[in-house]
Amino acid sequence: LVASCVLWGTTGTAASFFPEAVSPLAIGASTMTLGGVLLLLVNRRGAIAVLRDRGVRGWLIAAALGMVAYPLSFYASMDLAGVAIGNVISLGSGPLFAALLEWRVARTRLTGRWMLSAAIAIAGMALLVAGGHGEDSPVDAASIPAGVALGLVAGAGYALFTFASGIVIRAGHTGRGTMGAAFGLAAVPLAGVLFVVGAPLLASPATVGIAFYLAIGPMFLAYLFFAVGVRV
Repeated sequence: LVASCVLWGTTGTAASFFPEAVSPLAIGASTMTLGGVLLLLVNRRGAIAVLRDRGVRGWLIAAALGMVAYPLSFYASMDLAGVAIGNVISLGSGPLFAALLEWRVARTRLTGRWMLSAAIAIAGMALLVAGGHGEDSPVDAASIPAGVALGLVAGAGYALFTFASGIVIRAGHTGRGTMGAAFGLAAVPLAGVLFVVGAPLLASPATVGIAFYLAIGPMFLAYLFFAVGVRV
């Protein structure tokens, strides 16, 4: 799990090396499409079993929808609010939304310890946003609220993915198979987005290389590690 977080933490910095012509939508769509296809291929046996199980199909679709919303909102959040704020809001709000889903849908009781932890997390995110950026930052302060809002959308999308995936896993499927199926489904609509806005990614070998790093590192390898961590 720590290895996964380290890889996820590199996404914003890597994406910052793209030229301005490459939109956040193109970055998110390419990362998920390429990484999702790789995860589907590597875990194809387990993924096919999940796709064939009608009993979990609704939750599988919900997990895939979460993964469609997450990368598009995540990279747009970093573009508008900056790498640090976009990263922390997107990744930091995910566990909060996941716990709220468990509370409302699964009727899991929220403990006092969870509430204290949530309060600390919210306070930390609020302090980071209130601190803003330095005077030499390229981030427009007026765009930070929109970036924060998109970060919360990303966190909610990621929470939906983890919550729905957990239900599929508890139904008897493997974590890798579940992720392969969910990411494979999510790659279908995101491939359409990539087709429309992805041309600037092919502008130079550097842009192609960054796109492949984001797909293989923070997406493919990180989620392989994440599947192992969640299982144990």
